[in-house]
Amino acid sequence: MHNIVYFHDLPFYRYEGRCFSASFTDEYYERFLSAGFNRVIIVSRVLDVETIGSGYNCLTNQELSVSDVVGQSYKNILKPSVIIKLARLVRSTDLVVLSTPSVNGFFASLLCLLLRRKFVCEVAGDYTAFNTKRFGNVITLFLKYYMPFVIRKAVGATYVTNDLLAKYPNSNALVGSNVNIHSLFPRSDYSLKKAGEVAVGFVGGLVERKGIRTILKASAFLKDKYPNYKYQFHFIGGHADVDWESFSLELGVSDLCTFHGMKTRSEIDVLLDTFDLYVQPSFSEGVPRASIEAMSHGLPVIATTLPGFHEILPPDVLIEPGSASQLAEKIHLFANDKDLRAKQGKSNLSRSEDFLFTVMNENRVAFYTKILNGLKG
Repeated sequence: MHNIVYFHDLPFYRYEGRCFSASFTDEYYERFLSAGFNRVIIVSRVLDVETIGSGYNCLTNQELSVSDVVGQSYKNILKPSVIIKLARLVRSTDLVVLSTPSVNGFFASLLCLLLRRKFVCEVAGDYTAFNTKRFGNVITLFLKYYMPFVIRKAVGATYVTNDLLAKYPNSNALVGSNVNIHSLFPRSDYSLKKAGEVAVGFVGGLVERKGIRTILKASAFLKDKYPNYKYQFHFIGGHADVDWESFSLELGVSDLCTFHGMKTRSEIDVLLDTFDLYVQPSFSEGVPRASIEAMSHGLPVIATTLPGFHEILPPDVLIEPGSASQLAEKIHLFANDKDLRAKQGKSNLSRSEDFLFTVMNENRVAFYTKILNGLKG
């Protein structure tokens, strides 16, 4: 029996004895099980809830289990009793996999180094990932120096972009994101879905880091500068760190904004097909899954000048993070040029094919098979 303990920060929600996630499905862990590992123990925050809404995924595979040792808050990892339990868990497993950067992941990396346990870093972002969080500057300073060190110490590392590999090298490396596209949705026509109205979409956590404030300010810019044009902004997702609906009211753009809340994968696919443009003006990203999923629907995408976006999009659709005016002008440019929408949308559709599950998972499984063989040897 060969087991993995996987550390991550995203919360799980426990409802009627089962664990649900906004991001993870059984398939997300397929790379471990198909490589020959027998069990995956997931360590993250676990919140007990009385109800569970639409859009959350239930883990059903019996080889997957979620540990609640950390509880609901990161603060718990500083408790002696929790440290002891985590140390026992790390010591008892064959391999530790750390989502990097993450609070739980970096604490676990200290235990791995102390207990001389083998670990893999799955590098999903830069050291700036916590910039918009409370005490983000302090965490960023720590990560700037610790991330290169801990990734070098790993027995292997996976990266969502080539840029991250160059920045945080490891001798046993794989560039291959955990984005999984199962189908492509070509568009037969790039006319506006509703005559006289431009539908602009966003999917993801409604948090500062994703640029929600930038989108709302851009909508106000468009309403003021181009009053004869009708724009409608659609936000799909939850976990808001700001009351964005109230903020849209303050800006006078609540009539332009629809907040759909959490949706299932099939519901998101239906909504993506109703959009004319997709925007993701993030302040930090690896390779953004939501943008690639939008690309798989043949949507033109406007994003920011982050390395992850440079690897999937041309420079002329990228804006500076936080620039609402640049975002607004790009939106207006695409809104008024059907040929441009078609050119960019078709290019995005073709690029998204590189992220099909059949392609990506084969490489990930090969990487972890090599890791497992090294453990056996």
